[in-house]
Amino acid sequence: MELFKVLETTHLEKQAELMAINFQKYLKKIISSEQYNIYNHIITQLDRHTLLQIDNDLRIYFDQENSEMHYGEEAGEHDERLTWLFVKNETINSQSLRKIGFIEQENVIQKLTSTDFMKLSNRSGGLKINNRVKFIRTKLYLNFYLDIYLETVCTQ
Repeated sequence: MELFKVLETTHLEKQAELMAINFQKYLKKIISSEQYNIYNHIITQLDRHTLLQIDNDLRIYFDQENSEMHYGEEAGEHDERLTWLFVKNETINSQSLRKIGFIEQENVIQKLTSTDFMKLSNRSGGLKINNRVKFIRTKLYLNFYLDIYLETVCTQ
C-alpha cells in the first residue's frame, strides 16, 4: 500500500520506473530494507533537471580516458579500482546532486616545497595559501547507479 502512495506522488515516468526497479530488488532481497528506503527517498526528490544532471555527470565520468567502464555497462573484475575512480575523480559542482547526497565538497590542501614556502613568505602581505575545493562523487551515488539507475540506462 505504501508503494502505491509513493507512486501517486511521482511526476515523471522515470521516477516510476526507478521506483519499480527499487521495489523489485527489495522483493528479491537484492537490496536491504534500509537501502530500499534510502533509494525511495532519493527517487522522490528527482526532477527533470536532476535526472539530466545525473546523466550528464555519468557521461562525463565514463568518457574520461582513465575509465575502463562505459556508461550503461556493469562493473566487472576491477570493481574496487573503478569504485575508487568513481568516488575520487573530480566532478562538476551541481547543487542538485549535492542536495540528494551524490556529490560532496572536499578541501584540497596545497602541499608546499621549501622553495614555495620561501617565495610565499617573502611576499609583502605575509604568507597566503589558497586551498582548492573540489567536488567528488559519493559512495551513495555509485551504489544508486549500480543498484538502480544502471537498469534504466541499459534499457534505453
